[in-house]
Amino acid sequence: MNPNAICTPEIDRCNFIVNRWFQSYRSKFGHRLLAALVGFSTLFVLSYVTTNVGRHPRFSHPVTCPAALRSWMNSQTRLPKLHVLLLSYPRSGSSFLGDLLQSYSQTFYHFEPLHYFGNVVAHNQLDTARKLLHDLFTCDYRDWGSFPEWAWFNSDFLTFRRNKRYWQMCTHKDSSRMLCYNICFLAVACRSSPVQIIKTIRMKASEAGKLIEEYKDLNLKVIHLVRDPRGTMHSRQQKEIAAWCGKYKACSSPQTFCNLVNEDLKHACELQKRYPDRYTLVRYEDLALDPPQTTEKLFKFLDIGPVPGEVAQFLETHTQGTTRVNSNSFLQPPYRTVRNSTQAALEWCKKMKLKDIQGVQRSCHGVLTKLGYKFVNNTDLNAEDVMEETSGFCMSP
Repeated sequence: MNPNAICTPEIDRCNFIVNRWFQSYRSKFGHRLLAALVGFSTLFVLSYVTTNVGRHPRFSHPVTCPAALRSWMNSQTRLPKLHVLLLSYPRSGSSFLGDLLQSYSQTFYHFEPLHYFGNVVAHNQLDTARKLLHDLFTCDYRDWGSFPEWAWFNSDFLTFRRNKRYWQMCTHKDSSRMLCYNICFLAVACRSSPVQIIKTIRMKASEAGKLIEEYKDLNLKVIHLVRDPRGTMHSRQQKEIAAWCGKYKACSSPQTFCNLVNEDLKHACELQKRYPDRYTLVRYEDLALDPPQTTEKLFKFLDIGPVPGEVAQFLETHTQGTTRVNSNSFLQPPYRTVRNSTQAALEWCKKMKLKDIQGVQRSCHGVLTKLGYKFVNNTDLNAEDVMEETSGFCMSP
């Protein structure tokens, strides 16, 4: 339609108004088209970035290491003196124990670094995974520039954010948080701590043994945290956890999970016999039901000595369930570590259906027996009804 057709040729004023209206319409249409193109382009870029996370990250380090600092990083100056590997399984209390250990002010904490290889470390990646752990233990990031890049693009994994002191340090110096992922700054902060802690649920006990054997330069101590499979499986049934746990049979199936634990226990017996001062097994329930005594044993095993005051304070504020959690906490309820530890350890007794309890017991008979957990036939239970005082897992068949 010709817009001028609605006016007579004699009326110039009408032509003028109509032409202005038409030009305005074209201008608005152009703006809308441009906005649509920009929107689609933005969506494309976001889609590309998220689907290429961990493969070809485009991340520029904001700080360049001076030559003198690079030389210092290449030297053996101020290498950490103690390396602690916390080995466990999903929903077995390892995040709580990791936070307990890092409450000691002389520690530097790497949280789940093997997530870098995916949710499950493939067989052909095991050698590289051990190399990564060794280099993180020794604060050597020279061959791992892509590791902080990956952590930046996958910030939801909280790889560096779970290191509380480090995160406070790097965000205090740089509000953009880019400094937190700079390998130069990482190395300096890491080497300032004599005790290095790595927590992972993605490594088998056999691989921990290889780490001890291959890297003689590490003063490595392994803490193997286990939990009553009934408590673990109950925790994995929570809505937020089941959403991702259900995708993996080793996480959702009691039979598959307990087969993995049973295999780990076989290798753990060998580790305990060969390296009695470098390997220890801890039951989550012992830690939750008697935090002070179990913590004292752990720090004695680590040759640190008496439990430091800041660690005792952590226990007081994180195990009674009375501390008000900051409403701005970045950890959602299933992942928070402030709770009544006794209730958390025995929650499955009250909330798990008896048929589900019996199903786990059938699938996990060997693991329950080796770890000193009792079989039950009802849900009205106390701690003494579900576990023995001590665990002699190497003595059981």
